[in-house]
Parts: sequence; structure tokens; C-alpha cells
Amino acid sequence: AGYEERLFTLAHEFQPQGVRFVAVCCGTDVVDSLPAMKERAAERKFPFPYLSDPSQQSARDYGARVTPEVFVMRPDRTIVYLGAVDDSWNDPTQVQHAYLHDALTALVAGKMPEIGEARARGCAIAYD
Repeated sequence: AGYEERLFTLAHEFQPQGVRFVAVCCGTDVVDSLPAMKERAAERKFPFPYLSDPSQQSARDYGARVTPEVFVMRPDRTIVYLGAVDDSWNDPTQVQHAYLHDALTALVAGKMPEIGEARARGCAIAYD
């Protein structure tokens, strides 16, 4: 929830430029259940699809360790950036490096991001 507003802002900025956003929940707790996710997405008016993967296979396939952990891909699904949204998980006013914004800006310009990976911080994914 700490990054939701920042992700919403990025989606509103970059979706008109052809960038697709998708959130995938791979948690298995009750709060991560499909009914709870649907309720949260409707309540918060998510501007992108919010998918459920209780098998956790998508997170395993991409090597996700924490939530949120972002993966930016070119249209051919090559990952060009992975990791943190920015460098201040708990305080958006303290962001000094907006990794995801920079990666998306580069992607839209047809370039590779200067930083291809930044350590994501968040809640550890509890794999079953």
C-alpha cells in the first residue's frame, strides 16, 4: 500500500505513452485473496489490472523477493529494469532516485535505462 499512489501516478503519466501496467499479487494470506483484491482495487480505483496468482509461479519465474518489486519489459518481454520503484519506500517526500520513472522514461524514448537494477525493499514474499 505504501507505493500505491506512486504507482498510480506513474500509470497515469506513462499509459498514454503506450506503457502497460499490471500488478500481480502472489500472496496467499486472506488479505491477498481474490475477493479482498477485487474489493481493494475497486475501492482504490486501480488504473491498471490487478491480477491474482495464488500459485506464486509468476513471482518464482521472475525471481521476485519482496512486494512491491517491479519488472519493466520491452514489447518483446525482455526485462530492462527490475527492482525498486524508488529509493524511499516509506516516505515519498524523501525520494532522491526515481528508478522506475527513469526506466519508463528511457523505455518510451527507445533507450535502455541507465540503471537496470535497484534493490527492492518491502515485505518479503512468503513462498509456500
